[in-house]
Amino acid sequence: MGKRGQPKAYTPRTLRKAVDRYFASISRVVEVKEPIPTGQLDKYGHPIVEYVPVENSLGEKVFTTEYLIKPSRAGLARFLGIHRSTWDNYRDQPETYPEFQEIVEDAEDKIFAWTHEQLLSRSGRDVKGIVVELEHSWGYKQDRREEASAGAKLEDFL
Repeated sequence: MGKRGQPKAYTPRTLRKAVDRYFASISRVVEVKEPIPTGQLDKYGHPIVEYVPVENSLGEKVFTTEYLIKPSRAGLARFLGIHRSTWDNYRDQPETYPEFQEIVEDAEDKIFAWTHEQLLSRSGRDVKGIVVELEHSWGYKQDRREEASAGAKLEDFL
């Protein structure tokens, strides 16, 4: 008896290319620069700064990836032209889709890294949506007992 269901839309090679294309389509790589005072003032008396490239401890220029559109599983699935449940199957059924595991893990890591970075870099009440995303999509849990006994809320620590 033959296999049931639709044929796979992707081979490992074509899935890797499509996933890479998704991330490339929503981001850009930008050189990190920092303002350095020139010692001069403009006509209004404000310090004039020059933006110079930042170098890491190895003496290499530093670049960062800026996301123009927030990376997400739903956005990735839509870009790939597959149902989100198909992506979830690739992720959650490694025994069924072993050929996709490295690709899926890489994509999930990029999405998670962006989400986690947003939690660490945003301030105050602006993190509630990120916390919900981390709890519901990534399995993070807040310890409600510690929170209640200490009388503290997540916002108090950010």
